[in-house]
Amino acid sequence: MKKIRYILLLVSVMFIVTSCWQYPIVGEADDTDTTQPDPDPDPPPPTEPTEIPLGFDYSLTRTTNLMVDVSFTDGTPYAGAVLELFLEDVCTASNKDTKRVMRFRVDQQGRLRSIIDIPVGLDFLYLCPKSSGFPTVIPIEIDKENNEARLVFNQANAPGDASTMHDEYSGDNWRFYNNYYPTRSTWSTLMYEDSWPRFDDYDMNDLVLDYRFEEVTNQDNSVVEINMDFRFRATCAGFNNAFAIELPVAPTKINSVIYDRESIFHGNVNTIGSGLEAGHPEASVVVVTDDITRFIPQFINCQNGGPTLPPGELQIKINFNEPIPKSTLRVAPYKPFLIPIPNGSNYAENRGMEIHLPNRRPTALANLSVLGTNDDDSDPSNGRYYLGIDRRNWGMHIHGGMEVYPTPNSRIDEAFLNFRPWAISGGSEFYDWHKDRNGYRNNELIFLD
Repeated sequence: MKKIRYILLLVSVMFIVTSCWQYPIVGEADDTDTTQPDPDPDPPPPTEPTEIPLGFDYSLTRTTNLMVDVSFTDGTPYAGAVLELFLEDVCTASNKDTKRVMRFRVDQQGRLRSIIDIPVGLDFLYLCPKSSGFPTVIPIEIDKENNEARLVFNQANAPGDASTMHDEYSGDNWRFYNNYYPTRSTWSTLMYEDSWPRFDDYDMNDLVLDYRFEEVTNQDNSVVEINMDFRFRATCAGFNNAFAIELPVAPTKINSVIYDRESIFHGNVNTIGSGLEAGHPEASVVVVTDDITRFIPQFINCQNGGPTLPPGELQIKINFNEPIPKSTLRVAPYKPFLIPIPNGSNYAENRGMEIHLPNRRPTALANLSVLGTNDDDSDPSNGRYYLGIDRRNWGMHIHGGMEVYPTPNSRIDEAFLNFRPWAISGGSEFYDWHKDRNGYRNNELIFLD
């Protein structure tokens, strides 16, 4: 009997316990469950971008505001102080003038406000004062986020020297200083594909052209004269192309355009009295030539082991009627462009076919109906010009010069191994892609002679 009562008591206890327990409600946390899900043992690696950013302009330079304020220790502005600008610290070098970029004079408030175009990777600019009362060199750190190079120097020593002894044109009240792009002794390079609006071999050698410009300024640092030096290195194409430069200056402000080799300038271009191309109401165009092969024959300097010649040279002088502020003229090479002229055709028939550097607007004489056709993905409403549907380009500008270039039918992004990674990064990486460095080039695809 006792055994029966014990069994009944045990069954009752089990009933009470089980009646109090419930299944957890779905979605609510179980406070007694402290286990965590196992972490993914093999998380996917971060994806690298594989496309070139929309609208990337293939620029190797940064247009930067240059702002200089100089004063004496007592706070008095150092009116008229003359300084020179360099891209490297060469102030104590005996040949520093060969590397000069600018010479300028600050105004009565001791100020300069100008713009310059400098290599993307540059961190500092260097001022080498011509006037006394300064240290030998004054570095300026570049604010890349705001595209500024600003100097506030308030430690000049009295009495200072702001005399005209630093003028480069003695007795000339119109011209005072020489400024250079890229420097007094170096060149920059322009390269073009002439197949626009289609892509062909993408070898960027249909025109390879070096240039160096000298801007002559007055005492207020406005430009009164431009001297353009060109070296036509190669035309690895079957077209007899033309080349021109647009300046953001009204034609009425240009007095004359003088060619040092006037005899080989065809004259097929419709020009006005000053030598500018006619038909440009708001800006002027200096047409270098309507047949580049007059300077360098086709397929010269193109193939390793093939025919070579020294570059064809040309100089042009532009005289202004009035001083042009740098804020108006902007920076060299201004707006250069190629005009492709197929064999059997002529300049007049093809004048509207302009090939500009990426995101540069066409001129007033361009055939705008070609934009956005075939491989071209220009979108004027968004300021995008001369970029392909696969975001490639038809023109390139290389500050400081391009030592070598692809041979015919050799793609530039296969000859220069970091060209595409540079473009995919939006220009933030491998901006030295064109340099002769280990692992940077496929020399079998490059003209080296």
